[in-house]
Amino acid sequence: MSKIYIFGIGGTGSRVIKSLTMLLATGVEMKSNAIVPIIIDPDVAAADLTRTVDVMHTYNNIRGKLTFTNDTQCIFFKTEIQELLSGFRMNLENTQNLQFKDYIQLSTMDRANYALTKMLFSDDNLNADMEVGFKGNPNIGSVVLNRFTQSSQFHKFASDFQDGDKIFIISSIFGGTGASGFPVLLKNLRTLLTIKDKLPNASLIQDCVIGAITILPYFGIEPNAESAIDEATFISKTKAALAYYNQNMSTIDALYYLGDNLLNKYENNEGGEEQKNDAHLMELAAALAIIDFDKDFDERKDKTVYREFGVKQVSDNLILPDLCDTTYDIIAKPLTQFTLFYKFVNEQLSKSIQDKQPWTSRFESKKWFADRYIKSHLNRIIKEYTDWLTEMGNNKRGFMPYELGVNRSAVFNLVKGCETKRVLFNANSNYALFDDYLNKGEKKFKEGLPLEQRFMELFYTVTEKLINDKIRL
Repeated sequence: MSKIYIFGIGGTGSRVIKSLTMLLATGVEMKSNAIVPIIIDPDVAAADLTRTVDVMHTYNNIRGKLTFTNDTQCIFFKTEIQELLSGFRMNLENTQNLQFKDYIQLSTMDRANYALTKMLFSDDNLNADMEVGFKGNPNIGSVVLNRFTQSSQFHKFASDFQDGDKIFIISSIFGGTGASGFPVLLKNLRTLLTIKDKLPNASLIQDCVIGAITILPYFGIEPNAESAIDEATFISKTKAALAYYNQNMSTIDALYYLGDNLLNKYENNEGGEEQKNDAHLMELAAALAIIDFDKDFDERKDKTVYREFGVKQVSDNLILPDLCDTTYDIIAKPLTQFTLFYKFVNEQLSKSIQDKQPWTSRFESKKWFADRYIKSHLNRIIKEYTDWLTEMGNNKRGFMPYELGVNRSAVFNLVKGCETKRVLFNANSNYALFDDYLNKGEKKFKEGLPLEQRFMELFYTVTEKLINDKIRL
């Protein structure tokens, strides 16, 4: 079984993995059988990190009750998300409650090394605590992150790696953790055989296919005199990092670049529970880069392949027809199917049960199914998915493909820029038509299917048919 290990570095890494999880939930398919997310972030309390981990746990709770064989049609939640490391995190040791000068043991250095260190790092650098990350200081991050190959968790990753597996690295280029983590991680992966304490599968990892996306500034932050993070440095840091990458990143097989000049302003929070950025189109595009890499890169390249993301039509709020054909073909149908599914669960399911629609009898009679599967798991990921779409729609640059407000009289008009079709020989419309398709579809399934499988199969096949019959995608 082929796997792709996805190293998400810093807050941007977590948010991109969340977007990828949302795409996989809708049925966007990977070429690999499984993804193995590994988040590298010293800020263990970061809200962006905890949100992403919670979403992946919910995804796995739903997927754990489903099977995917040649006989199943549903591909919602098809791709496996493996939790190799607890909480999907690779811990950075000795970064909590510690200043950088203590981490490098400045006080024990001899005179020459002490003087050199004082030249390389400012007093602010040396006195910085690292509990919430490196606060836009890649020079600090590069020192700390250079040691993670010595950890037991990195050893676990190496032991799990198999022939044919691939690696993808997500990082931003204008902060601290991501900008420092990407080149350090790549260097270590490509030089494992030179490490004194040999790791399992070192030669496989060193010679495997590696891709990465480096994300240029795509948001701004409000001024805050008490914060160590300053938006004014974003561009200069980006230029410096790009110059370094140009000279030192030749061992990467595929490198994706992404950025935008329309920047929304976020609150200036250095980290912790307050660092909770709204979902952004750029993170969705970065997730699509992972899918593109997985599809197109199976062997090492003679030289690095560079790719960027573009759209057909530029506007402040993009919709599906604004996307390039390749992107549109990947996400238009899966996202629309899942959006129809979530709107029915949110807006109509309870009424269909109350009206005793025939298709509901099998599911409504099993209270454990409603309580454990729908209320505990499906409703949770539906809320996260709704928030994800809403946040992208409200951000700058916005992505607003659907009318998400409750409109029971026009549910099939939800796709912006796409017309609806009339279903011949059926007088029903909107949720009545949806129920009619569910009633017909439920009769086709054989007895003995677990309720979770039957429910997901039913909604996958019905939403697919409704799109074909009702919406001009």
